[in-house]
Amino acid sequence: MIKPEVALCRKDVEDFTSNNAILFDVGEAILKPESIKTINRLALLLKNCSDTDIHVQGHTDSDASEQRNMTLSIDRAEAVVDALVAQGIDSERMFAKGYGESMPIYTNETIEGKRKNRRTVFSIIGK
Repeated sequence: MIKPEVALCRKDVEDFTSNNAILFDVGEAILKPESIKTINRLALLLKNCSDTDIHVQGHTDSDASEQRNMTLSIDRAEAVVDALVAQGIDSERMFAKGYGESMPIYTNETIEGKRKNRRTVFSIIGK
């Protein structure tokens, strides 16, 4: 059974990230400047979820090779972890994983679909 505080944290983080994108330049793993505010606000949420671990999942569009996209998605997830650590989130609570282009949520046939597939997803796990 999931503890109520873990369920609330999951919901808060899911709601926040669905409305606040963490953005990267195409083909890069460097956070866009406008994403820093998002990371800072996310860190405040995560500080209130101290009894959880955070799985940071990186995803890409289908441009470039599968191998390049896998590497890029890992690098992006790690960049988010590094940014959250810089905001005071314990690195022991976080795990970065890349999925490359393997889990698109939109078509990769349009520019908008590709933009939405370049995303970071957070799974909140109770301890």
